[in-house]
Amino acid sequence: RQREQLEQSPIGLRVAAALQRLGATFEREPESRFHHDIRSMLRVDPKDLKGSGTGSVHVCADRVLDAWAAECGAVEIINRVSYDADGNIETPMTVTLEGTRECRVHSYVFLRYRGMPMLVKFRYDPSYGASWVIECHGDRTGGEFLVEFRERIDQTLATELCGQVVTPRFQRITIRTYRREDLVYPEALAAKVDQLVGAFQSWYAGTHVPQWGALLLGFPGSGKTTIGGLIAGLRPSGCTYIYCSARDLETVADINRAFRVVKLLAPAVLHIDDVDLIARDRRAGGGGLTHTLMEQLDGIGERTRVFTLLTSNNPGAIDPAIRCRPGRISTRITFDGFGTC
Repeated sequence: RQREQLEQSPIGLRVAAALQRLGATFEREPESRFHHDIRSMLRVDPKDLKGSGTGSVHVCADRVLDAWAAECGAVEIINRVSYDADGNIETPMTVTLEGTRECRVHSYVFLRYRGMPMLVKFRYDPSYGASWVIECHGDRTGGEFLVEFRERIDQTLATELCGQVVTPRFQRITIRTYRREDLVYPEALAAKVDQLVGAFQSWYAGTHVPQWGALLLGFPGSGKTTIGGLIAGLRPSGCTYIYCSARDLETVADINRAFRVVKLLAPAVLHIDDVDLIARDRRAGGGGLTHTLMEQLDGIGERTRVFTLLTSNNPGAIDPAIRCRPGRISTRITFDGFGTC
């Protein structure tokens, strides 16, 4: 724009006239194919297409967008193109997503949302369990588009993953399951396990409180995770099992994301392994993660039905507000050591 103003200024016009007499002219920098396509497909000046939203979304997002456009409603997809760093069309690299789908690693989707021109950039990000990083460019409706787009992605995930065994990253996994008759315990421990099984069955039937929590304590190899496999095997078909290792919950954002998944896929069993690495005693330096976990456990609410299983081989490191609070933990089962079950 500054160059155009200079060329049209009195000095610029005089310079242009002088250059013309010498057989030369101002040479404009050629427009990239990317900017040309914005003008031709969206009928807008590239400089008027401002950013209006960005975020990370599940890898199903591109097919959700295609399905949304197929409804012939708010979204009309004009084209999908990949460009190099100079704005020229390139042959895109591809990646296999969700087991079978070949998708471009990065691309721009030219579309209209409720009649308004928009440009949505998709970039594959393998760093967090595989996801798309999207950037929306358009007028003020871009923010509205992103909100509605996320809602549709959530609806798709809730339909496809409800009742499955998944991680907080929406990845389907397989865990070993057990029947109660497969497991042999000492009499006192067997009674507690049977009480836990009865509590789970009552919880799912709706005759118990919406939220129920159990803390499983014992040395490594003593059978804590086996109880998770037992509960997983007892699940009715509509109950989701969400398994979280300590590595899945290393940051506050990770914990918030995990509980968002819980609320989306409820009724659900939430299994958090090695909770002592997350909910550390605040008197011994535990901080943000502990506070966030407590807030999320308290904020599940009556409308979200969650059965929580926490395991630990170091119960003394867990903050008492989680280890001893009845509203967060309903029962505790202690395994004596290796080979108990």
